[in-house]
Amino acid sequence: MAADIANRLSDFLSAGRVLLADGAMGTRLSELGLPPGQAPESWNLLNPAAIGQVHRDYLAAGVRVLLTNTFGANPFKLERYGLSDRLEEVNRRGVELARAAAGSRPILVAGDLGPSGELLEPLGRLSAAALKAGYRRQVQGLESAGVDFFLIETMTSLDEARAISDAVAEVSARPLAVSFTFSVGRQGPRTLMGESPLQAAKAFGGRAWLLGANCGEGPAETVQVLQELRAARPGQLLWAKPNAGRPVLRDGRSVFLQGPEDFGREALRLAQAGAAVVGGCCGTTPAHLAAAARRLAHLNLLAK
Repeated sequence: MAADIANRLSDFLSAGRVLLADGAMGTRLSELGLPPGQAPESWNLLNPAAIGQVHRDYLAAGVRVLLTNTFGANPFKLERYGLSDRLEEVNRRGVELARAAAGSRPILVAGDLGPSGELLEPLGRLSAAALKAGYRRQVQGLESAGVDFFLIETMTSLDEARAISDAVAEVSARPLAVSFTFSVGRQGPRTLMGESPLQAAKAFGGRAWLLGANCGEGPAETVQVLQELRAARPGQLLWAKPNAGRPVLRDGRSVFLQGPEDFGREALRLAQAGAAVVGGCCGTTPAHLAAAARRLAHLNLLAK
């Protein structure tokens, strides 16, 4: 099964074309009425119609990779919302909702694994073993529901990403994508823990089928990260899912100012920098992904 999925992914990405992934989930759910302080993943159970609508809107924009609404569906985050006892149900429903939205279309569903929100020892109190054990529960829920591959995203620590990838490997043989969040400073792109794209490439180039960056400060910075990853590990398939530009604070809220057409132009730059999969993170909408699809299709770069 895993080999079949890997071959299917390779077919999508043949001839140097780009596979379009979806955009933001959390900010879209907020627009649909998700109350502040409520876990977006809770709507897999409480408002599945809204999750299905977000998925369908992205599919209509031309995307071919849907992320499950399980970014924070790990035991460490769900415990804060009183949902840890429903972890398996939340993750299973996340896959089912994406599959239902896709219908008979040849869509890839990625089991989304976000950060724990905890610091590992010695900076925090959580051990790598406990982190791995917690994520095994989430991975098992996603695996049993039949995801096509796993995505570990928004990582700011190589150690946390390693522990989660170990949990995936212990449960599943499905392909793995790993995506870090970088900020660009005087020393170049770095994670919150000060790690570079070169270090990420060395740590995950052998275990991640797709490697890249998401969130962060927007597409321009992501281009730089991709260039460094590509230089560090030629031939590595790259993943890019940036925010709609750098956020600004307005009335206590983060606002993303990059419009769809600007994002579409940047999506083309991401493809030219080597991205095999391009999508959007915070602040991106179906309009942003539709603009990216038009740009990529115009140059015959879009995988269908």
